Amino acid sequence: MMALNNLLASPSFEAWREGEPMDVERLLRAADGHPRLSIVYTAHLADEERLFVTALLLDKVKTWMRRQGGTGDLRALVYMDEIFGYFPPHPANPPPKRPLLTLLKQARAQGVGVVLATQNPVDLDYKGLANMGTWFVGKLQTDQDRARLRDGLLDAGMEAGTLEKLLAATRKRVFLLHDVHRPRPCLLQSRWAMSYLRGPLTRDEIARLMKERKAAAPAAKPATAGPATAKLRERLEKKRRDLAAAEQDLTGRKREKWAAWGSAVLSNIGLITGRKRTISYVPTAMGKQRMENTAESRVEALKAESGSAGGVDPERLQEKQVVPARGDLDLLRYDVLWVY
Repeated sequence: MMALNNLLASPSFEAWREGEPMDVERLLRAADGHPRLSIVYTAHLADEERLFVTALLLDKVKTWMRRQGGTGDLRALVYMDEIFGYFPPHPANPPPKRPLLTLLKQARAQGVGVVLATQNPVDLDYKGLANMGTWFVGKLQTDQDRARLRDGLLDAGMEAGTLEKLLAATRKRVFLLHDVHRPRPCLLQSRWAMSYLRGPLTRDEIARLMKERKAAAPAAKPATAGPATAKLRERLEKKRRDLAAAEQDLTGRKREKWAAWGSAVLSNIGLITGRKRTISYVPTAMGKQRMENTAESRVEALKAESGSAGGVDPERLQEKQVVPARGDLDLLRYDVLWVY
C-alpha cells in the first residue's frame, strides 16, 4: 500500500490523471468513428510507474476484448516496442505479465492481435513464445538467443541443418519468418524505408508536439455525475421519501388517537351519572396512543439517519478526486465522502 500511495502522489504521475481517459473504445476510434492510432508513451516515467501504467492499459484491453464477439477479422492491434522487463521468464512476475499472457492466449478469437518486439528472445517467457503464431527473427548476437530460437523452431518440426543455414543468412533487413500457417520457415527481406529515428522524447517535447492538437480539440464537456454520486443521490431521495411517508403516517395516527379518546370519553359519561358501571373504549384509545408513539419514533429515527436531509441540495453533490500526499501513510481504501 505504501508503494501504491507513493506512486499516486508522485509528481511525474500527475499527467496520468489528466487528458484522454483510458477508454479502449476511444483509443481505437475517433469521435467520427474512423480508426485511430493511439500512442501511449512511458519513456519519461520511472520503472515502477511504467509497469503500473502498462499493466493498467493491458487490463483495460483485456476487459474490452472479452466484451467482443468472435471474429476472423482484425479488430485491434496492440504493439509494444521493446518488451524487456514487461514479460520476463519464470519466476519473475511483473504486473503486465499476466494480462499480456491472457491476450496472447485468447485475444485472437475476438480479433485482437498482439505484436511484441525485443532485441533478445531470452527476455520473453516461454509460454508467450509458444502462443505466438508468427516470428520474425533478425540477426542474433548471442548463443543464448540462438539456443532459445533453435529449440522453439526444432519443436515446430524444422530440420537442424536447414535452421542453421537460415539463421546464418539473417542480416540487416533480412529476417527468418516462422508462421504456423506456412509449411516451413523461410527468409524475408524487407524493403527500404525512410525513418527519422529521433529517439526518446522528454515531457517538454511531448507537450510542444501536443500543443496544437490540444488547442484544436473541442472544449471538454463538464464532468457528469459518476455512479457513486448517482447512487448517493438515489439514497438521499429514498430517505426523503421514507421520511415524508413516516410523517404522513404520524399525522394519521394522531387523528386516530384523538378520535379514539373522544369516543372513550363519550362512552364513559354514564359512569358519572350512574347509568354505567364498566369502562369501555379506553384500551382501544391506549392502543392508538402506542401506535402514535411508534410512528413518532420512526420519524425521529429517519431524521437522524438523513442528517436533516431537507438542508442538503442534491445538485451540490459532485465527485472530486483527492490525491494522497507522499509520506508515512498507508492507503487502505478509496470511498465516497459525503460533505454537506
